Amino acid sequence: MQNHETGLKPMWLCSQTAMDSDQNLSPVESPKHTDEVLFNRGKSEQTANVPNTFTRRNKNSDLECSVYFLDGTNQTFYLPKNATASKLLEYAFAHIGLNDEREYFALQMINKIKIWLDPTKFLKKQVFGSPPHIFYMRVKFFSVNPHQLRDDYARYLFVLQLREEMLLGKLQCPDDQVAAQLAALLLQGELGNFEKDVHTPEFISTFRFLPEERHTEMFDIAIQQEYANLARRNLTPSETDRLYLEKVRSLPDYGVDMHKVQGKDRKVYYLGLTPTGILVYEGSNKIGLFIWSKILKLEMKGKKLKLVVADEDETNVSHFSLASRCCCKAVC
Repeated sequence: MQNHETGLKPMWLCSQTAMDSDQNLSPVESPKHTDEVLFNRGKSEQTANVPNTFTRRNKNSDLECSVYFLDGTNQTFYLPKNATASKLLEYAFAHIGLNDEREYFALQMINKIKIWLDPTKFLKKQVFGSPPHIFYMRVKFFSVNPHQLRDDYARYLFVLQLREEMLLGKLQCPDDQVAAQLAALLLQGELGNFEKDVHTPEFISTFRFLPEERHTEMFDIAIQQEYANLARRNLTPSETDRLYLEKVRSLPDYGVDMHKVQGKDRKVYYLGLTPTGILVYEGSNKIGLFIWSKILKLEMKGKKLKLVVADEDETNVSHFSLASRCCCKAVC
């Protein structure tokens, strides 16, 4: 059993009763339970000390910011009114000990829609409502090869977000056998090697890996079989994270961030931002892909979005409209 630092449980480890009690939470917020914790790897061993000046209220504390992390923990930071958003991001990274490959992560706010915090701008210009101002640390840029990330803890954060997205149905895995293999890797990483007398289908059924309608007795048995198959390999948590990410990156929806837009023809489309480029969907049909290396410009003006793409000997320009300027900003 892994050591833990907090009284919090990752969403996928929640029993159905606990899940039901948290059904009104935002999809990006992990449930926060105070009952007995089974598993939590905790923070990186390289956790840095954030100056008390910024974790305790003082006379210069103009901005109270609560950051929720992917493992369900949270920390409140107090910053002066002239602080840039990059300072909050810096302290959030230091708090969890993420010292390498920070470029994949960012802080997200929710104001009807999800908005990424711009680290180059003043924090006070971007917050809204009354304090504490709530932020969520998320993966913003998905690596094409997440299993090859250098930092163990960065890979673990990728795993945390991807397994949450799979649980919520945002990341689809239509093949039950592949889903069982992914679930088994999660159990191996958190529980260690399979024990026949302990890790029964009944025990496994108390955890959630997919939306509720996908969970069946046969699925729990399949997870148990895959988990038992891993036992002889004696995998470490770091090794299971690599295997999980190598497998999950092949899913069609891996890293896709969908945005509803309207084309010049007034039809509704969806732009899917992915690690390889921008997908264009009409309904559920994929009708185009703009590879990042071919995209010359992605420009926002108000609620209008202009996409300039190099195509062999010519340049193509596509125009889209979104519901609001905030929606447009969420794309860029």
